[in-house]
Amino acid sequence: MEARGEHFDEKLMRTLVAVQAVTGATKLSNAQAAVTAGFDVHHAGFPDAAPNDRRLLAAYEDILTAAYPSSDGAHWGSMGPDLLGSALIADVEDKSGGQFIERLLPHPYLEADQQHRALTVLARATPNQPVLAAGAARAVAAAPDKLLPLAARTVAAELDTDIARDWLHGVQDALDERTQQPDADPDLYAWATNLVSTSLTHVETGLGDYFNSPEWQPPRDEPAEEPETDDGLQYDGDASDEDDLGWDLEDDGDEYEENREETADGDGDPAGAPVVPASAAPPPPRPTVVVHTITSRAARTALTAVALAHLGFVASVTGNVAYFSHYSSEPSFWLLPPFIICAHLFIGSFYGHRQLPASLAALIAPPVILLMTVGFGLMFSGLHGADINPIVMGAAWVSLFSPGMLALTYAFRAWFGQIQFVDGR
Repeated sequence: MEARGEHFDEKLMRTLVAVQAVTGATKLSNAQAAVTAGFDVHHAGFPDAAPNDRRLLAAYEDILTAAYPSSDGAHWGSMGPDLLGSALIADVEDKSGGQFIERLLPHPYLEADQQHRALTVLARATPNQPVLAAGAARAVAAAPDKLLPLAARTVAAELDTDIARDWLHGVQDALDERTQQPDADPDLYAWATNLVSTSLTHVETGLGDYFNSPEWQPPRDEPAEEPETDDGLQYDGDASDEDDLGWDLEDDGDEYEENREETADGDGDPAGAPVVPASAAPPPPRPTVVVHTITSRAARTALTAVALAHLGFVASVTGNVAYFSHYSSEPSFWLLPPFIICAHLFIGSFYGHRQLPASLAALIAPPVILLMTVGFGLMFSGLHGADINPIVMGAAWVSLFSPGMLALTYAFRAWFGQIQFVDGR
């Protein structure tokens, strides 16, 4: 698997697809956060010897964007039926030793709406994949201040009473285990345990306006003084949409933009910094991704057989006219059969393997090659005494050559994938 010239780890790709199914992404910054979090989770346990390669992460995100297009305005679409997604997530959870969900949900890069969606997805999967409920319970217990209010809201909104009760009992058991650890915050876990107990009561009696109760807020320490940077600017720990986690998709892949506060005179530039006109900056490269459409072996074999038969048919018709008829006395005809065969191969490979932009040349090239081939077909019919109206005969030849040209195009796409541009970024 390859995109942007990068080769990919299939196991990592499977983890990232599971992350996509769990967290989703309504905008580009969500997608970048999910990919970065998934990358960290997949490599958890290894020393952080080197920073993440932004170009590699961006290429993985390109693949997910192209593979799961959205129809409702979100950045990523869904991967398919809930049962399929939950089975994939459960498989990744199992292969991670039960650590995937616990490490993913509290990840600091994920936003609250992604965590809420993740808990909703996992809650819906509870009846069919109980292992996901156990992983989600451990994740909630690991970060109750961030996830417990969301988990209780998700339970109340998405599950029936019996399943909600089991869900909350699982969270309660996970909290009890966490409370026994020496580094557990006693105040935080006392609040969490009380909240789960109260939630169990309200699952039975109805929640009413309980979500607005102060009990939902975890106990907080006094806010620490915010650190300052060397130039006196305060550090803002929350990345904005414009930050996009500092990813830069330019060619060097190593530079990133820094947020700068406006200067006192309000011009928005640091003192003494040169102003670079926007027109002088080179346009970013159009990101591409190779997409392999899922094709069964039988369909791919059938397409290939039809494509090869089409090439043989074209060679037979054009060769018969150019080399075994009175037209063979004209040297100008001798090169036409190989030219037309190569033209069909070109159409199949270029149009099958690439997503071409709309242009006049791209639109007229296939019809021109088809008309040239049909012309040879009409001459072939005349040589063999077919006394049929030329328009009817031409239509017959078009109906013979067109499916073969399409089969050739889709055979190339089935074998080699299609290079697509990723727009709307």
